[in-house]
Amino acid sequence: MPQLVIVFEEPDSAVIEKLENRPIDPNSGAFCDSSDSEFEGNKVRANPRRCKSIVDDYREFLSQAIKAYESQMIRINA
Repeated sequence: MPQLVIVFEEPDSAVIEKLENRPIDPNSGAFCDSSDSEFEGNKVRANPRRCKSIVDDYREFLSQAIKAYESQMIRINA
């Protein structure tokens, strides 16, 4: 059982915008580090629906985590 769980909170719209602006590996579809120069000239943008789906999945996970660890949780407005 964890002694401490830290949650950095940010509005969904801000997270989706950040995801949409991150480069994507055109071969694997994986998000890359935004400072990765390999993709500088060939940035592929994420599908907005995929970004929203990622955030929705996280929100579902977070609701379960809150139920399980609320007494050990610190929530920080990021």
